[in-house]
Amino acid sequence: MRMENIGKDGPFAEEGVRALGGRVRSLRRQSGWTQEELAARMTAAGYPMHQTTVTKIEGGSRPTTVEEAFAFGAVLGVPTGDLVDPGAASERQRLLQLATNRAALAMDVTMAQQRLRHLQEELAVAESHYFAAKAHIAPDEHALTHTADAAELPDTAAAAARATDRRAATYQESMATARAARDKRAATYQESMRTARATRDKLRAELTAAGQPRLNA
Repeated sequence: MRMENIGKDGPFAEEGVRALGGRVRSLRRQSGWTQEELAARMTAAGYPMHQTTVTKIEGGSRPTTVEEAFAFGAVLGVPTGDLVDPGAASERQRLLQLATNRAALAMDVTMAQQRLRHLQEELAVAESHYFAAKAHIAPDEHALTHTADAAELPDTAAAAARATDRRAATYQESMATARAARDKRAATYQESMRTARATRDKLRAELTAAGQPRLNA
């Protein structure tokens, strides 16, 4: 079954045959083949062809049979529809990229959630240390509070009071550092989530425009 000559009454427009020939030429060059090599591969596939035939097909001056079109697709490694409609390949590539971006977004969200859980665990540990330290120094604070005159304390008691103050200051500094780290990580997480949501919304719009299922919230 041969495609009608493009300039006549066939079902294909002349531009379509020229487009098919141009697509064959483009794919051949992408493969790094000469016209002779493509002709040899078509011959090996069961469609005897000379280099001059390839030249005419690529130039749009020779009609191509349906069987030859399928053979060109098989030899060049593309669906036959891509030879007639190059836009189909671009659309598949775009949808593939959308799917890849969707998977990457899901991974980013998962990692952000993991970072949040780690942050919450670190905060819980820091708070546990703080309350343990507070309970540890409570007896010293109680003793100092009930001393009538701190100036009359023996040297050992005064030293204990100073040590208690140093421990309290150290724990307070540790807690301040922990809180600063927590706030910084929380800010980083919030920024990651904002970026992830923005990417998700963009992908939703692109998938909707492409007629694909929407991303879940």
